Amino acid sequence: MLIILILFFSGIFIGHFFKNNKKLIKSSESSLGISVFLLLVLLGILVGKNQKLISSISGLGFKAFIITLFAMLFSIFFAYIFYRFNSYDR
Repeated sequence: MLIILILFFSGIFIGHFFKNNKKLIKSSESSLGISVFLLLVLLGILVGKNQKLISSISGLGFKAFIITLFAMLFSIFFAYIFYRFNSYDR
């Protein structure tokens, strides 16, 4: 964990000093996108190799759907409550 924090803050430090270098920013943005896609492909390969996870994916999908549905419903409900009690028309 310490190594991750050191790398994170060193990236912030380096980014602060090179924020006006447009060429570096453009190349780092494109390499970041490629890295994210590569990590997603590798994650997909690892998930595909895990037979236990593949066999239980239908149950996981249903649970994820239920959690997402309730999160959306409660978000809408609390946004409505917040809007009703903080209306500026009064």
